[in-house]
Amino acid sequence: TADLLRYARDTYLFKDLEEELVQGLSDDLSLVCLIPGENLFRQGEESDSSYLVIDGTLDVAMEQSDGKEHFVGEVAPGEWVGEIGVFTGQDRLASVYAQGAVRLVRMTATGFGRVISANSEALAKVGGTIRQRLLRNQLAEMLPSLFGELDEETLDHIEAESDWERCVRGSCLMH
Repeated sequence: TADLLRYARDTYLFKDLEEELVQGLSDDLSLVCLIPGENLFRQGEESDSSYLVIDGTLDVAMEQSDGKEHFVGEVAPGEWVGEIGVFTGQDRLASVYAQGAVRLVRMTATGFGRVISANSEALAKVGGTIRQRLLRNQLAEMLPSLFGELDEETLDHIEAESDWERCVRGSCLMH
């Protein structure tokens, strides 16, 4: 458990937490090991925990209206995954698979809630991460119907070059 706390301590969620709270989270953390191709969770499942990637890389895919899963991104070491559903109380928005062997720290939804309620900076970062991922998910869902299947590099490029604009209903988007 000390190792799991050490991994988590280095992330933005735990950065400014008091040591007493961090130590109290030890019961909310566990180690998860995946083999290549193994599923961490599937789109539509209950969001009962979030995960920190220690080693390896995860692929994220969403089922589209055509029934096929489309790649939407990767999760690298040091990044959290699964926090959107835990934060919002929704079911999983995507499926996540191990590219190769992957080790993760699993944090229960209860532990995640305690961390977020004690760290307003982490709350803001989680909100920003959720916004970014939801916008990327929208791109990943829309673009294949326009251009066919896109690889990650192309999706990354389009995402980097795109600006999202909020439009009030009835406003003119183009003249």
